[in-house]
Amino acid sequence: MKKTAELEKKSDVIEVKGVLDSDTIMTILPVGYRLIKSLTIITFDFRGVTQADSTALALLLAWIRYSRKQGKKILYTHIPIAMIEIAEACRLSKFFSFKTHLN
Repeated sequence: MKKTAELEKKSDVIEVKGVLDSDTIMTILPVGYRLIKSLTIITFDFRGVTQADSTALALLLAWIRYSRKQGKKILYTHIPIAMIEIAEACRLSKFFSFKTHLN
């Protein structure tokens, strides 16, 4: 079964879905750039992510860097706990605006 990832814009929220790893992030990276450029308020919702590894953090950092160049801020919601733990272990959590939900 082929792994996939996708972004879907729903009103003011960009829903991230599927597997985020080295095989999939390069397909959604430029899509994220286009959405960041087109929106005023940027919220990525990761509720639909089924699997993620450390390369997903590189994706998030790339979008942060791009949004700053655009003069915008990003909010990441429903980040999988595994991604938060990787960010904390790598001492990268200070670079992210995570809004976590435990339920």
